[in-house]
Formats: sequence, structure tokens, C-alpha cells
Amino acid sequence: MKLSVLILVLGFIILPVAGYTQAVLAYFEGSVEVQEPDGWKPATLGQNLGASQSLRLLPGANAELLVQGRRIVLNLPGEFPLGQLLQGTDTLGNVSSLVRTQVRAVLGRSAPNIRANSAAGGVRSSEAAQEEPGLSLVSSTQLIQNGKTALNLGDFQQAADLFGQAFDFAFSNQEETESAFYAGYSNLALGDAQEAAFWFDFINPVDPGSEFFVPYGLSAAQAYFELGNPVMSLEFLDRLITQTTLSGADSQFERFFRGLVMLELNDQQNARRYLSESVALDPNSPIATQVRQVLKMFD
Repeated sequence: MKLSVLILVLGFIILPVAGYTQAVLAYFEGSVEVQEPDGWKPATLGQNLGASQSLRLLPGANAELLVQGRRIVLNLPGEFPLGQLLQGTDTLGNVSSLVRTQVRAVLGRSAPNIRANSAAGGVRSSEAAQEEPGLSLVSSTQLIQNGKTALNLGDFQQAADLFGQAFDFAFSNQEETESAFYAGYSNLALGDAQEAAFWFDFINPVDPGSEFFVPYGLSAAQAYFELGNPVMSLEFLDRLITQTTLSGADSQFERFFRGLVMLELNDQQNARRYLSESVALDPNSPIATQVRQVLKMFD
């Protein structure tokens, strides 16, 4: 079984309208509101905003606007007239804030196409025994299978719960590794990087010969990156390029993510280098489209 890392293509565009420029609300978290003719309304992802409108951020919220290739990050509470933002070129906030919040939007993962039948396979003799009335025999293998089905259906919370239960009932190292990896993967898909890192730590390090080695490395790198630990993220990426051979989307994603880590570490020279290498691997891929958006930050 091979897991592939998929990039969520946002596809936001900027359009000139009626003599003024529109901004697009590309990302936000927390309570963000837009001033409409009839009052303040909750913002929606991908919403077009005109120069006559204002954006309001409540405490703890942040937002990211795209304006003709420029990226404007707002991470302080208050009201922001779009007309003033569209006239300026300064970014409110900083690169570190941008990169951490952008990861969830740009590098969002979708569920992989996973076989329902576990690679571990087989039925233990205890599982084959006839169940007594009122007694349910729990199998780690079956829980893993059910968790994969939930992943395929996009039910990440159910998947996370099932894989956590599977870990509790695991009898072999294979079952522990498989259930812990998928528990971390599911929690990462839910946006809970702390819980994902908790599960990834259970099986750190993963054998380079394991089928989970590459997806585990990429997922763990993302989890620690979102937790604000780019050094640990870089450690997982280094393992990937020194202990195995990456290809295809995995290789392109690793270059992309390494570039973002370098950006977080304020190494802009290497950030540009790795991001450019990612695009060169497959200029027409969805990943390359997203990398070009990040590279615009250097213009």
C-alpha cells in the first residue's frame, strides 16, 4: 500500500472590478466579520472583498488576503478598511505568522485512497473463538480496517477514535505502528497537530523499510511545523532524503515543505532555492501551483 500526499488546490483568483481592485479572503481562523450594507456579517472563505468594505477581526483571530499577487496578513484585532489595505504594499504581521497559518490552508491533506483490508491480515485464534452472548471480542485488525473505511469516507474524527482503540488492542509491532501512524494522520487531518505529534512520537523512529516511512516522515514534519518547531520538522525531512529515495509527488512535496521550513527559519536564500526546485520537478502539478503562490512573497 502506498499513501500519497495530496495538496488542496485553493484556486483563488483576483479580478479587477469596476475600476477598483478586489481582494480575496484566502484564509482565516477565529471570528472574522465583513461590513455589509446591512451590518457586520460572518466572513466566508474565498469571499471577494471590495475597496468600500471593511474587515473586522475579534481577539484571537487572523486573516490572509490575496491582492493581485500580494499577500496581506492581519493578525491583530480591530477594523481594517479594505480601501486602505489595497493602496498599501506593507504586510501586517510577519513571515513566521504567515507560514504557520498558511500551512493549514495551502498544505491541507485529503484522505488517501486506503484499502479497507489491513496489511497485517490474518485472524488470531482468540478472534476465531465463538462469542458468548453479550460478549464482544475486539480485534485490532478489524478496528484498523474500520478506521481506514472512515478515512476514505472523510470521517476523520471517527477514524482517529478507531485507530486509537486499535493501538490499545495491538498485539504486534506492525499493528502498533500502523494504528499509531493512522491515529496521528487522522488527527493531523482534523487540524490537531498536538495530538498528531503525540501519536507520531509513539513510533519514532519508523523503520526506513516500512511502507509508512515516507508518509510518516512528511506527516510528522507537518505536525511539528504547525506546532512552531521547524527544527524538529527539518529533522524528519532530513531522515527522508538520507534514508530513502523519494520520487514523484513525495519528492516535490518534500522540497516544498523544506522551503517553507527555511522561510520559517529566516533563511530566505535556501527557502527560494528549495521552492524553486519543487516547481522544477513538475511545473504542471497542483503542488507547483501552490509553490508559485509562496514564491510571490519574494517578489
